[in-house]
Amino acid sequence: MKVSLGKMVANKLKFKLLKSVNNPNSIHGIYPYRGKISAIDVQQLISQLPNKGMLLDPFCGSGTILYEARKHGLHIVGVDSNPIAVQIANAKISNFDIKQSIDKIKEIIEGIDLKKKKKMPDKAARFFHEETANQIMHLKEFYDDFNDYEKAAFLGTICLSARGCNNSKWSSTQIGKAAEVKNNIDFFSKFLMKLKKHAHPVNPNNSKIHNGDARKMSDFIKSENLKKYINEINKHIESIKWTLTKMLVDLDE
Repeated sequence: MKVSLGKMVANKLKFKLLKSVNNPNSIHGIYPYRGKISAIDVQQLISQLPNKGMLLDPFCGSGTILYEARKHGLHIVGVDSNPIAVQIANAKISNFDIKQSIDKIKEIIEGIDLKKKKKMPDKAARFFHEETANQIMHLKEFYDDFNDYEKAAFLGTICLSARGCNNSKWSSTQIGKAAEVKNNIDFFSKFLMKLKKHAHPVNPNNSKIHNGDARKMSDFIKSENLKKYINEINKHIESIKWTLTKMLVDLDE
């Protein structure tokens, strides 16, 4: 007899108060995605689920739930409308060889001539020391040749370097503030460090993450097992939209 995972979640899941949700060395630290759920929170919930079945996350963000579910043994399907989030999520569930990645990036770096200056667009350049920006723009030339994990590490290193260039003062209330005097951050070494630090691959096992609108999942999710749930999910999405719209109207009045 099949048991509804939804009913099991509603009836049996236990929630614990955690003293800390800090986990900087995990793969989830590869990119500082705003608003992501703590992996430690996810682990305590996922560990209570069966390790067989399929988990659908229609608003997967950077893939924290998907990665932990895959590590637990579940098949996973994710959806998000943010292409950067999808790139990071794909990195987390990709199959990669970290030694090959590091050797590849080292070889690319060794072949770069930093004396040839590459200009960063002004809108972005205001957040970086000119030498850091030069390194970023040189490596950007090879971005399309990176695998998913390397791409996410590259994007995460840009964020890390922006913070460092601006005297490490960026916080949740200071994102986007540029210091008058920038620190020269060695982007190449930070990139290699990030590649090593967050390398905890899982077997993707045909996992799928879709860049799209969760309200139109039936357009790109072909699994018959999931399709029967999609209409119910869409009803909840529309209900949430109606509630938020009504709240905004009430506030406006």
